[in-house]
Amino acid sequence: MKNLLLVSLLLLGTYLWAQPDFSLEVVPTRIEGLPPLHSFTHGQWNGKWVLLGGQTTVDFHYNCQNTQAVVFDPATGEVWAAEIDHADPSFLEAEQLFASFGPSFQDGPTLYLAGGYGYSSRAGAYLTFPYLCAIDLPGLIEAVIGETKPSLGQFFRQAYHPDMAVMEGSLLRIDGQFYLIDGYRLPGVYESEQEDFQKEPLRLVRPFFVEQGEDGALSIEVRHGFAYGPDFETLLPTAAPQVFPDLGEGLTLFESQAEAGLSWLNVFDMGYSVQKRNTAELPHYHSAVIALYDEDSGDMHTLFLGGCRSFWCEQEASRLPFRVEQAECFTRSYHGEIEISTLPIDPYQAWGRSTHFLPAGSAPTYPNGVIRLGELPAGRHLIGYLFGGASCPTPLLFRNGETPALASNQLFAVYLVREDSPAGKLGLQE
Repeated sequence: MKNLLLVSLLLLGTYLWAQPDFSLEVVPTRIEGLPPLHSFTHGQWNGKWVLLGGQTTVDFHYNCQNTQAVVFDPATGEVWAAEIDHADPSFLEAEQLFASFGPSFQDGPTLYLAGGYGYSSRAGAYLTFPYLCAIDLPGLIEAVIGETKPSLGQFFRQAYHPDMAVMEGSLLRIDGQFYLIDGYRLPGVYESEQEDFQKEPLRLVRPFFVEQGEDGALSIEVRHGFAYGPDFETLLPTAAPQVFPDLGEGLTLFESQAEAGLSWLNVFDMGYSVQKRNTAELPHYHSAVIALYDEDSGDMHTLFLGGCRSFWCEQEASRLPFRVEQAECFTRSYHGEIEISTLPIDPYQAWGRSTHFLPAGSAPTYPNGVIRLGELPAGRHLIGYLFGGASCPTPLLFRNGETPALASNQLFAVYLVREDSPAGKLGLQE
């Protein structure tokens, strides 16, 4: 088991940059029937994607929750959907599957979902659900696209544990052990104007094990974790899966701050420690994140598309669509040196922030979802899709001033292009 180490980087000085040996192409793709969604959960099996939960239109209202299991095949353009029965006795509480912002992780054919925020008929209130749910993706997909529509509850297994009651945050599995990282709890309906509203930031790393009995029932054993809160100012840093030079898997949290003309970046690393000080400004909030590791060079690249410099996007244009005109690349070298670059791209139009990156099933990845860059030869490779998003800087605000928080159903295919020579330019083409 790898140790968990905390690194806080105060960025001072200058840095050098070596261009990656690849470029990106982002191609608009339209599939009729895809619902507009933000803050949803997703999984993939045999080229077909499953979309669960999230919000379809404005506000956090029960009628705006996605209550269907949506399956789509980007290769054929087909879309299927089936309603999840909230009264199905197979569930401890089916409404967890309608929730938003639930941390999730896919391990082979099983998608794990922790918590999520939504309305509970049992409690008669909005809350963060205290459950971990294991989802049988092959069985669920077959049931949704089949002519006969069996009860979907048989493809979901829920277990109760109070520590699972979290929204946002990240879920990761390394060497058989799960980690629930960051996030917070929200009892009741969130409204930013409500000064006495109690939101509980967690700022914790909580390891836990999951066992499944012969009857399929799940049990959860939570181990002692640790807090990282004193080193971070914001509630919601951006998380990205990582692979380190010893091929250990982990996760990094990014936080950018600016005050009195100075900027700094705090980095929380699981599984590896580095020490490097630079000046930096990394617009990572509400961005689509693509992580790639090159075993040949030992470089770990984390790309951020369409992000903001601050959590509330004060410096960015609020009108839609907004132009994505640059890509941010955070690279950790084999020797632990950190390089950050802002690179020009061919602009494309986006109708929402917090877009999800859905890795293609054909893309070679590590178990934590990082793309194996070294296994992609020279040529053009489909590595995934960008889907969904919200018009508000954060959909936790019901309305951004007088503008409704709308969801998007934009879909882009993302291709990685590697040249024969190691020199390359990172760019996006529409």
